[in-house]
Amino acid sequence: MAAQISTDGGEGRVQVGGVTAIASFSITRPADTTQYTATDQVGSINLIFDVARVSGGSGIVSSAVLIDSTAESTKPYIDLLLFDSPVTNVADNATAAPTDLEVERAIPNGVISFDGVNYFKVAGANGLIPVGNLNIPFVCREGSTKLYGILVARNAYTPVSAEKFTIRLGILQD
Repeated sequence: MAAQISTDGGEGRVQVGGVTAIASFSITRPADTTQYTATDQVGSINLIFDVARVSGGSGIVSSAVLIDSTAESTKPYIDLLLFDSPVTNVADNATAAPTDLEVERAIPNGVISFDGVNYFKVAGANGLIPVGNLNIPFVCREGSTKLYGILVARNAYTPVSAEKFTIRLGILQD
């Protein structure tokens, strides 16, 4: 009788790593220039990132970039908070207020800080804030291939009317 060799380590996995993807989501702010203060939510929606190859899939967020449609003089410092489920949204420019239960669904180490004050790269009339070497592991909820996020201002920042933010995440998928 021939020996049987398991290629999945006995864990039911068919593939681990080896697939790189980019997950992207964009929001356009309201048409106003009301200044943000620290802890204000930027935009009033959940950002939805399709990150896994399969339902309940896992992987690693390895890098991120926030692309800003403007290059105003005071640069934004914005955190992206990542969750495995949608969170309660508040109005743009109101204090971000995920519930205790929602915060318990946060991705471990799932806060990506886009420090535009120190790392904003002007690219003409717009710019970007890159973040590398993140190594944020995630597991999507069963029945989902998505992560959810909200943007939270960390500095006093006066936006441009209808400013657009695009967030792109570098994903290593299992």
